[in-house]
Amino acid sequence: MNHKDSLGYSNIVHEDWVQIMSAGSGLRHEEYNVGDGDVNFLQIWIQPKQQNILPSYQYRHFPKQKRQNKLQTIISPEEGLAHCWIDQNTKMQLGLFDEGQHLAYSFVPANKCLFIFTITGTITVSGIKVKERDAIGVWETDNVEITCNTESEFLIIETPINQK
Repeated sequence: MNHKDSLGYSNIVHEDWVQIMSAGSGLRHEEYNVGDGDVNFLQIWIQPKQQNILPSYQYRHFPKQKRQNKLQTIISPEEGLAHCWIDQNTKMQLGLFDEGQHLAYSFVPANKCLFIFTITGTITVSGIKVKERDAIGVWETDNVEITCNTESEFLIIETPINQK
């Protein structure tokens, strides 16, 4: 997929890459397929903490072999070179787990919720089956149990419930 914007960025976003963009005080952008094959990606919108900040853009590579049987932070409100930065109290983690792997995920639930999106495979989240390309929202708890029923790749989004 190609990305172009009025800040002058032009990039081809490949598999296992994450792109983050804040339109902030305004910019124009376009995204389109550069090849003949189908493009399969997630576009997730998170409301920022502040309005009218300077537009920004980042992208980083997260190869599958570096997240095998573990979660890797791909987006965080903490600045750093190992992930993309977001102007919101939101964290996104991506994992690729073998069949039968079990994961206990804990978080501070104060005004937060989780969304768990299954990219490939099938997982069970605290007793509820979540199939490929499906998601579940979780709140009013501080932990979830995730079991991989098959080899599974999934995304965990930890974000404020009442974004303002």
